[in-house]
Amino acid sequence: MGELSRLFHPLVGSATYSASSLQFTGTPIPDSPHHIAKDSEGQPVILLEVHEAGVRPPSILLRNLQVDHALRCRIRRADGSEVNSRFSVVRCVSTNASLQECFFDLISVLLRQLSNRPTSHQLSDAFDRIAALFLALERPPTRSVQGLWGELFLITKARNTSFLVECWHNDATEHYDFAHGLHRMEVKTCADRSRAHHFSYEQVYSATGVRVAIASMFTEKTTSGVSVGDLWDQGREQVAENSALRLKIDEICIQSLGDNWEEARSVRFDSSLAAESLAFYDVEDIPRIQSQIPPGISNVHFCSNLSFGKTMQERNRALGPLVEAILS
Repeated sequence: MGELSRLFHPLVGSATYSASSLQFTGTPIPDSPHHIAKDSEGQPVILLEVHEAGVRPPSILLRNLQVDHALRCRIRRADGSEVNSRFSVVRCVSTNASLQECFFDLISVLLRQLSNRPTSHQLSDAFDRIAALFLALERPPTRSVQGLWGELFLITKARNTSFLVECWHNDATEHYDFAHGLHRMEVKTCADRSRAHHFSYEQVYSATGVRVAIASMFTEKTTSGVSVGDLWDQGREQVAENSALRLKIDEICIQSLGDNWEEARSVRFDSSLAAESLAFYDVEDIPRIQSQIPPGISNVHFCSNLSFGKTMQERNRALGPLVEAILS
């Protein structure tokens, strides 16, 4: 449980409203001028003190998130003192406990990136990212749970987690999962222990000079395994000192899992099997279609059984920085 969650749950009382102001029961967030409170439904509210900067930014209203700026608020603290000022008010408009915890985590990261008294425009820019994530929670998943688990498994296994997160893709439509300079790495998982993986033409024939490694592993569901949520949280802890990387992990996981995020977090796979089966292949050493495609043919995808090829170690291939970051 994070600091904001620990501050929120003991709060008693709720918000009241009048024509002139909002009144909350709240408590200060340590080392900042901001407060955490409950609204009239007992749901979380973050009140952010801002440096006034002219025009008020537009509000944000989503199914589970509402952001309003420059509202006159009165905060009644547990010790009986009151604060009366203008705040940017950020509400988690949901009774879902898991979503509230997600809200607290995202706000915690955001607060670490902002100055103590940001302008309303700076705050608005920051909350555009949070709003994009809450909007993603309303949309269908963009990638499979199994595939995301494989990527998180490698990130948490890496000797240098921060480096691998920096190289992690931001967009599920990118051809490769990780990129660094002229090096790429694509993660492939399979549940039947066959090493038969699906590829697009663009993945196996990259731009001139680009080296592509394939990380292949077996991923079998098991009730005693490691969950997506376990790896998600572990990755965040491993980069805890870098708020930008921590937020990046949240962004990629939420955008990937969409409205299935809560159920997906509980899906478990056998981490021992994944570790034992993990193998790396140079894309030039795997079975693949010919490079010349007949005119008029596009969007080519095929299945390749990597067990018919040889690993990078067997071929004495240079591993490159992405693979080296994982292998001890």
